[in-house]
Amino acid sequence: MIKRFFILLLMIGMLVPVHVMAVGEEPSQDDKAAKHELWFREIRQKKHEFLVKELDLTADQQEPFFRIYDSMDEELRSINDQTRRLERAVSRNADAAESEYDAAIDAVYSQRYREGLVENEYKERLGQILTKKQMLRLKRAEFKFTRALMKHHREARDRKPR
Repeated sequence: MIKRFFILLLMIGMLVPVHVMAVGEEPSQDDKAAKHELWFREIRQKKHEFLVKELDLTADQQEPFFRIYDSMDEELRSINDQTRRLERAVSRNADAAESEYDAAIDAVYSQRYREGLVENEYKERLGQILTKKQMLRLKRAEFKFTRALMKHHREARDRKPR
């Protein structure tokens, strides 16, 4: 009886690490999505802080500006996501039809145009909140933020042990 108990305990002890390793290796899609959403919110918060500083936004400007700016950013993100999904789907489909390639090519090559339409639409609304000087500095500030983010990512990657 004691021998069976010991063997059972030994088998359970051997299975637990295998289960823990299996669970630890592959996070679920929900975990990935949650981590991505958290990362995205953190980046958005950092971008807000950066834009407040770069544009010298007053306290009265911040809430209405970011309400409109974030709405525009969501539309731009949607265009980008749709384009990437379509491009990826066609690229991975060995049996894709010519019409599917045409649609993907049109999406890829018109992406900047579609983004420009969205930005132009929001330009008027943002111009009601920002001064002309701030409006002119906005694009440069966005560029500077993207470069700083890329630099930070590159430095973090280079610090990782290989």
